[in-house]
Amino acid sequence: MGITGDAMAANEVIAGLDIGGTKMLGVLIDTHGTIQTRMRRPTTMRGDTAVRDSVIDMLGALIEAGREQGLSTVGIGVGSPGYVDTEHGVIVDATNLAVLNLPLAPIISETFGLNAIVMHDVKAAALAEAHLGAGAGARHVAFLNIGTGIAVGLILDGRVFQGAGSRAGEIGHVVMVPDGPPCPCGLRGCLEMLAAGPAIARIARERVRSYPGSLIGTLVEGDHDAITAEIVAEAARQNDALAVEVIAQAANYVGLAIAGMINVLDLEYVIVGGGMAQMGELLLGPIRTATQRYALSEYRDPVPI
Repeated sequence: MGITGDAMAANEVIAGLDIGGTKMLGVLIDTHGTIQTRMRRPTTMRGDTAVRDSVIDMLGALIEAGREQGLSTVGIGVGSPGYVDTEHGVIVDATNLAVLNLPLAPIISETFGLNAIVMHDVKAAALAEAHLGAGAGARHVAFLNIGTGIAVGLILDGRVFQGAGSRAGEIGHVVMVPDGPPCPCGLRGCLEMLAAGPAIARIARERVRSYPGSLIGTLVEGDHDAITAEIVAEAARQNDALAVEVIAQAANYVGLAIAGMINVLDLEYVIVGGGMAQMGELLLGPIRTATQRYALSEYRDPVPI
């Protein structure tokens, strides 16, 4: 059977695993979307062999934990960063994991005797949100992940949109400012360099010296190299002018990108997630304002963010 949850028995679950550069998160989820078991492991794994072994070991532990609860795992889904060929279940290139051409889905299937899917982590999150989360019931959804980088997972007509080469979603490398800061991808002024977590921290570090009274500097006791996006968010919560301005500037670029997606794709929902979404309304409020400013008038109110 597939791993969509169709016709699953009450005690049957699907194992889900999210591979990160510093941690792996695992769950067993039933047909109602209820998480039955959670597991988290820190990891500094790098390279094909280390990633493969860590994934297999954690999946084995997750499945065994379920078995002890009387649960039967009937399928496995894995989310991975990088360029993932979902059709063949291969992590083609995940730079942060130092992985090249790892056929992870076939390895998992052979190991556990279960159907397995490996998908780009943001696309997997988009699929989950469209079926079980904030976009449940909608057929045209974007999940925008803002963290260390920026990427989008698109659900169009109820299906994950992969693109011609399974690379769809690199909205973080849409050029917003042609002569902007250089990006490791080789371009300049990419959205990621203007609005991702490291960008917010970098911009704050560049500007804080011109704001000697800013709470940002106080929070790091004058050590400007210690400024992070979290520090900027904390200062903004206390109404620090520079922090609020830096976040608003980043949100404006994100809103511009979201409006472009809405105008082109006629979306029903845009869901913002990732580490930076933990800022809550500090970030989401100005994103909504900017989106309304740049979206076509017919889309300004009907598309929730």
